[in-house]
Amino acid sequence: MSKKDSRKPIQTESKPHAPKKGVIEIDGEIIEAMRNANFRVKLKNGVEIICVINGKMRMHNIKILVGDNVKVEMSPYDLTKGRICYKYKPNVKPIEPDENN
Repeated sequence: MSKKDSRKPIQTESKPHAPKKGVIEIDGEIIEAMRNANFRVKLKNGVEIICVINGKMRMHNIKILVGDNVKVEMSPYDLTKGRICYKYKPNVKPIEPDENN
């Protein structure tokens, strides 16, 4: 066994990940579930695009239904397609105070 094989790699300090460059993130709502895990999403600016589910969401079996609010990542080169990267939790109605108090 040579010395080169027994050496340990030099460990460097890990830096936090920088946000992806050139990615456009925008919120939208699922309006149609299509084949092959594709979804039609209406963005908050009114544009409809076709989106697929992010790999981590597939891996963790996060279900997406019509009417869900999601965050979509889009490439600046093709604004007709996107990737669903986050599903927002459904809105919970706040508890209304009693009128008697």
